[in-house]
Amino acid sequence: MAVKDILEYYNTVKNQYDEMMLELKDWEKELQDGLLSPEDMEKFQNTVAPIKNNYETLKWIMFLLNKPVRKSKYAGYVNRNKKFLEQADKARSMEGVIGENNKQLEILKNIFK
Repeated sequence: MAVKDILEYYNTVKNQYDEMMLELKDWEKELQDGLLSPEDMEKFQNTVAPIKNNYETLKWIMFLLNKPVRKSKYAGYVNRNKKFLEQADKARSMEGVIGENNKQLEILKNIFK
């Protein structure tokens, strides 16, 4: 997979995420107007959770893909992406995903002991 393929993939998932956020706003408005039950809203949020997780993971991949090779430029890169780093889901970061996988592997190993 080339970088252009990853960028295209990211843009597709980002567009899906943006579409989901528009739907979420509509659903929240309908919930406030009393047209939906809280159970419907919870069902909707459970449905959109995979879209959000996929988008958050790809955002981190794009962050890592654009990370400068030289360590001297990394501080400036982090500073330029401060807003992203503050808003990004840390559980979807490289460290978060690896930590989650290690935790699940430990659980898996302990099942058969």
